[in-house]
Amino acid sequence: MVIFGQNSAVLITGANRGYGEAIAREFLSRLDKDSLLLLHSRNGTIPWLEKEEKKRCEVKILKGDLGEPLNWMELIKTTRKSYRSAFLISNAGTCGDIEKPLLETGHSLEELSNFWTSNVAQFIPLATAFKNTFSESKLHIVNITTLLSKVNVPKCSLYSASRRARNCLLEGNVDILEKDEYISGEYIDLFDVWQAEDKQKSTNEK
Repeated sequence: MVIFGQNSAVLITGANRGYGEAIAREFLSRLDKDSLLLLHSRNGTIPWLEKEEKKRCEVKILKGDLGEPLNWMELIKTTRKSYRSAFLISNAGTCGDIEKPLLETGHSLEELSNFWTSNVAQFIPLATAFKNTFSESKLHIVNITTLLSKVNVPKCSLYSASRRARNCLLEGNVDILEKDEYISGEYIDLFDVWQAEDKQKSTNEK
């Protein structure tokens, strides 16, 4: 019998609500006692987690505002670096001030800088720190995309552009990941990959 989530390390940004919460709950139900689940939120609280009674894996909460400089190496520091798989789920992001027309009233340079730092630039040091921390594991870097990343919805053009920009950054540097895997898409794709890996592992062990 194949058990999903054996010996894995997982980091999910924006895990306190929405997509991030849904993904985190799914991982929490699959990870075993030899796994590590790192949940990030801006204020360091995950309200829904407090109601969860069954936590087979080790769970740590990471606090950090993506608009501010963060020491990701220190945040995700762990005494153990060898896991079978390591998943970085890049989910967190901000829509910005969607009530402010982009070209009519404009945005200040400070507003734009904070927006792009949170949604795009912050991902680079995060991914680097994650890759270095779990260098002995099979890496999966997942950029959670939404419909807004494919279709420019009025008042959300900044958000749409930033999601696509994060995809472009990764696709343009995918060779840096060497044999590791880059995935972009709905979060359900992640578990399809996980299931396929476990099936292959099970077949190889027979």
